[in-house]
Amino acid sequence: MMRLFPLYLFANFFLVVFAVSDSFADQTITLKAIAAADEEFRQFYGADWRSHIQRRIKEASEVFATNFNIRFELTDTVEWVSKEVSPNAINDMNELYEDLEDQILSKSDSIVIGFMKQEPKSTTFIGTLGATRGFGCHILVRDFDLTDDKKVELLRKKVVLVHELARIFGAFSVNDPQSVMSFDSLSLGFDHQNRRVIELTRDKVDCEQGAWAIDAILGKTISDIFNEGHAEKAENPILKAWDHLALDEYNSAHWEAFSELVTRCIVADPKNPLGYYSFAATSYDRGLFDDAIFWCNQVIERDRNYQDVQKF
Repeated sequence: MMRLFPLYLFANFFLVVFAVSDSFADQTITLKAIAAADEEFRQFYGADWRSHIQRRIKEASEVFATNFNIRFELTDTVEWVSKEVSPNAINDMNELYEDLEDQILSKSDSIVIGFMKQEPKSTTFIGTLGATRGFGCHILVRDFDLTDDKKVELLRKKVVLVHELARIFGAFSVNDPQSVMSFDSLSLGFDHQNRRVIELTRDKVDCEQGAWAIDAILGKTISDIFNEGHAEKAENPILKAWDHLALDEYNSAHWEAFSELVTRCIVADPKNPLGYYSFAATSYDRGLFDDAIFWCNQVIERDRNYQDVQKF
């Protein structure tokens, strides 16, 4: 039986990959941004809420300008009527992030930065202060103090925004306490791995294509950088982004696009079970049980405890 696996994609990886030039330092990239603030945020800061957001984005932009010659230009600030999350929510940030995506649409050339001040309702994610889908165009930050130290909390808010903005370029969590991409970090520096990733993707932010803008060769390079070292719970940013797009393509019955994206995941990191699991689950869903068993065995070879693979 024919497997859902376009082997022709492997041919791309016999191409020679040249080092990226350092010339990016001479080319300023400006990303436009729309800011949205929820009711609690606007009420807390009163008539000054727009200028507060302008200051926050300007401070974050200066960090990226210094490190990568990337600037963020605020083009509009809008009101966001955010949903009221249930007190029993497993992850209130995820619910609010999806609400932001649904209500405040990004433009082809503009990212969306959501500012919220709803207090955490999810006990298991009480310390979560930001949410961003890697290579996506929506960023959500929670304006919430973890301590009574105002100076520390002002710095933390700046760190959280820079951390989340970095994710649109594919940055991932690391253990280096001197990196802004470290959990609980109060540093605005970048570790060498994430610096390399952002240098490679600084001109790839595309609010129409999303992770499609990252081709297979660049994606493998990002995956290799990730596998050099990362925080324990960190997820491979490009694999996660491609897999999310693949699910959208599958739900739209775009089988070839789905297959290409999942194949990219497997080629970028053959040891990661994510891509194999996607083929297993969708084959099972379509009644292709022989294929489902084949891909399920591939998952088990890599991680027999991966998600609910044992159901097959």
